[in-house]
Amino acid sequence: MIKIVLLLCSAISIFLASLFMTVDHSIFVEQIVPTSVMPGSEFTISLVIHKGKQTGFARLQHFLPKGFTAEPLEIAKAQFINDEESAKFIWIALPIEEVFTVSYKVKVDSTLNGRQVINGLFYYIQDEKTQKLALDPIEITIGSPVAIDTDKPAVERKLISINPNKGEFRVELLFHTNSEKTAAKFTDEIPVGYIAEAIENFGATFSFHDQRAEFNWTTFPTENTFTIAYRVYSSTATAAPKIDGMLVYGDNLNLTDDGLNKVKEGDDTPDSIMDELIKSEKEERAIAGKVKQDLENSSVEASESTSLNLPSPQTGIYYKVQICATRKSPSREGSFFEKKYNVTDPVQLTEHEGWKKYIIGNCNSIKEAKALKQITRLKVSDAFVVAYNNGERVPLSSTLHSNKLNQ
Repeated sequence: MIKIVLLLCSAISIFLASLFMTVDHSIFVEQIVPTSVMPGSEFTISLVIHKGKQTGFARLQHFLPKGFTAEPLEIAKAQFINDEESAKFIWIALPIEEVFTVSYKVKVDSTLNGRQVINGLFYYIQDEKTQKLALDPIEITIGSPVAIDTDKPAVERKLISINPNKGEFRVELLFHTNSEKTAAKFTDEIPVGYIAEAIENFGATFSFHDQRAEFNWTTFPTENTFTIAYRVYSSTATAAPKIDGMLVYGDNLNLTDDGLNKVKEGDDTPDSIMDELIKSEKEERAIAGKVKQDLENSSVEASESTSLNLPSPQTGIYYKVQICATRKSPSREGSFFEKKYNVTDPVQLTEHEGWKKYIIGNCNSIKEAKALKQITRLKVSDAFVVAYNNGERVPLSSTLHSNKLNQ
């Protein structure tokens, strides 16, 4: 009887202890894998292991679909084992580096086709107990690549979960350049609460400001395809961020350090509307119709003699949309933008940090401003939202705390 009671007490103790055990979220694995490959081809899987101070035995295992054959590339002093069902890295003692990378090559059977899924596990020893970390499933499509318009560059996006418990994700962008040899800029709009840091620039300069992650090239890379990547993370959000992107390029585009367009001396703004990749959220589309109607009802009829407006003094926080900026070119009238880009909204000229900046609209909320930006980008592809506080231009991020008051 006493033995039964002792066993029962022991079982209860173990159960209660398990309730208070916490998973070490500082240990995670970043998986870098292409989203689609061709039958009979080869591709590489890279695994970035964030182990922190963890030492001792560990095993990283990928369960491979039938028709995938693995060969080791970087093993970081592990024993690599490949059987018909999985690829395994086994360490008697983990490397001393807190972050390190392993990789292997996968050969795809020529008869394989369709969607394939790779699952994975990372085992390690902590407090003399085996811990098991399930990796995010990887989906790979075996088949024809995405059709690319041969007349202009295109971009494919992939969002990779690095550490979802800490709102950390990797954004990969695969460019199909189609021999475009001009200056170029790629901009992603990052949701509020997230911060972006560059990982792979591929010759571009990277900047992050006003919730925009920007890659600027003075000359677009000549490779047929190339990849850039950056990391987004948040201290408050854990859901996968919704990110919109836009590619701008052209012979007349001259990119500055702050990512703004500058009209070259003696030149007008670019002669054609740049190609863009815009994925609108449903909410913005719903507001867009109302904003457009409001603008049409309140807009001043434009003509060749239309002059630029100077922004009227206004209190509080409000938003506008910038459509152009230049240092040396002469001031342009509203008729210039109407004729060049069919921008019929009243255009205002402001002087800011030594630049002539042209803006339109007057929105009380960020949602309305985004909707106006969405409409304007149909005419001026790199238009973006700017913020004002009591008549002074301020960083967009400094006003976002007031969004709820303005909705």
